[in-house]
Amino acid sequence: TFYKDVDWEVEGQIGKQGGGDSGMHHWELNALTSLRWNRFIWDKYVDTSLAAGLGLSYATEEPAFEIEEHGSTNKLLAYILVELAFTPPKYPRWAGVVRIHHRSSAYGTFEDDIEGASNSLGFGIKYRF
Repeated sequence: TFYKDVDWEVEGQIGKQGGGDSGMHHWELNALTSLRWNRFIWDKYVDTSLAAGLGLSYATEEPAFEIEEHGSTNKLLAYILVELAFTPPKYPRWAGVVRIHHRSSAYGTFEDDIEGASNSLGFGIKYRF
């Protein structure tokens, strides 16, 4: 816990892109730190938290989707995460999550000629150990 209702988190991700006919079949590695707000007025019904994080994203190949959409990309880009988690009070170890996965050049920090970003929306189930 960082502050009364805020947690500080560190996260690592390993993912395999398998977009069917999209031409994206690479691995992606992400490392980030985030802050999670844990208190909402409806928590006695559904415990809700909101996280926002920032880090790095490395793709083993330049993602075809990013090249098609923006003309260029880079293997190493900035990574931004926004996540909502919903936990039933009777099952505090389980949560349903909605997450935005965002890769970008961070206004030219990683590549000057990249003029866009890629976003993915994810849905999942999280278990806290």
